[in-house]
Amino acid sequence: MTLTDSIRSISKQVIFIMTAHAIVYTLHFYARQKIDFMFIIDAYLPLLLILCLVPLLSSLFLLTQASRQSSIILLGSLPAELIYNIYTRFIASPYISNLPANYSWKIIYEVTYGCILVMEIVGFWLTLKIIKEFHKFMKQQSINSTNL
Repeated sequence: MTLTDSIRSISKQVIFIMTAHAIVYTLHFYARQKIDFMFIIDAYLPLLLILCLVPLLSSLFLLTQASRQSSIILLGSLPAELIYNIYTRFIASPYISNLPANYSWKIIYEVTYGCILVMEIVGFWLTLKIIKEFHKFMKQQSINSTNL
């Protein structure tokens, strides 16, 4: 399938956001380790890899012939990550601080948490725009093939 210019442009935006998402997610986990003595990154490394690499790798495939399939993966993974992040932040694992005087890591933790949520929402919205462009393109292709 040929990618249109609008799909290619939106795909580049998604790639940028998912790259930033992976970097911010890693910083978020590191900040959490600094303020929570019960949280050890090594124990959560598989989860960190899944939460970072699934959106990043699927966004990299947006510029290939598998762009429609990778956008569907993003449409599934980003809302799942959003729900997981909200659930674990407020219900499943409240952090226990062992560094009451070191507020810089707490600020970094909270800022990165908010940034992660915003990037997941924006990434999901842009991926919906990609799917919409695919449908426009496919509709146009079917109209052109019936006119021949």
